[in-house]
Amino acid sequence: MSNTIQCTLTGNIESVAQVNYLLSQDGLRFKIKTLPTDDIPTGIHSWQVAPNTSSDGVIGSLYLEAMTDKVQEEQWLIAGRVVQLGKRGQFVQLKVSRPGHKTLKISVLGSSKHMKIGELWEVVAKRQRDTLILHRALPQVEHNSNSRPASKKNRSHKPVESRKYKHESTFQQTQTTLLQQALTRLSDDHYPSKSTLAAPPTETIDRVLATLKQKTDVNDWQLDLPKQRSRTRWEWEAFSPSTQQQARVSLKGNYIHVYYYQFPDIPSLSVDSQSYDRLIVTPLGAARSIGASCFKILIGPYEVVLDCGTRPKGYDPLPALDYLDNPHLLLISHSHQDHLGAVP
Repeated sequence: MSNTIQCTLTGNIESVAQVNYLLSQDGLRFKIKTLPTDDIPTGIHSWQVAPNTSSDGVIGSLYLEAMTDKVQEEQWLIAGRVVQLGKRGQFVQLKVSRPGHKTLKISVLGSSKHMKIGELWEVVAKRQRDTLILHRALPQVEHNSNSRPASKKNRSHKPVESRKYKHESTFQQTQTTLLQQALTRLSDDHYPSKSTLAAPPTETIDRVLATLKQKTDVNDWQLDLPKQRSRTRWEWEAFSPSTQQQARVSLKGNYIHVYYYQFPDIPSLSVDSQSYDRLIVTPLGAARSIGASCFKILIGPYEVVLDCGTRPKGYDPLPALDYLDNPHLLLISHSHQDHLGAVP
């Protein structure tokens, strides 16, 4: 069998905007290039077709050559000469010469490692949606006396499964095994969730408070609920009611790091509020840290606020809005949370 197309597709013909389509039984619509008759039959029939494909095996249109007497099973058998092979076996393109009909170049996804350009091969494909995928392939012996005799290897060649699907069952079993191993490693027995981890012991909290008192000479530090940042690192937000000072304490192993929040002092300037010569810029947040960006700008008799954001972390997420008097205008530099998160 050489240069042969034996493809059968079942469906009904419908016309949309004066264009004929073959509607397959799985609901796909294929454009019809030619019809064997002018009379369009109604109902579901099986048709002998010749596919017109792209280089990636997608069926673009069909040549309807004949209608069978009864409904047949779908098949896609193509025999022709190999004219193109994709890298790493992605596809094979066969050139099929048909006397009295147009020569077609049909592409099928997948190929055999034994294929070579110029050889005759018979390919059986399966259709997945609108794409032809190689199922099996068999080399053909050329009967032309001018051609070289087929080698012994080719004469005794058996059907070759597609390289793409050759080890599909083994691949699926391996994937299932790897997935089960991954789920076992991620189970609570190996990595317990944060809700199941124990809270830091009391002596650890006492050590954190002692470190705060030693570094600041303030004795009324209060710790918020601890947050576990990792399996070995804890973090607290601390606040002193007497000094209104705020801090963040990080504990990792035996090392304790204290970060103090520093807020700017509001300068007391004796400038006439109605003076058009004044320009006073007061940071109400983000002066020495990231987040809660807010600036109070006194320009002439007007009070302008530039940005009004929130802190992503910390005891107080808001800027020092108590220092605002009666703003005339609010300007936002850009739409990030640390620049507009505190806007009412």
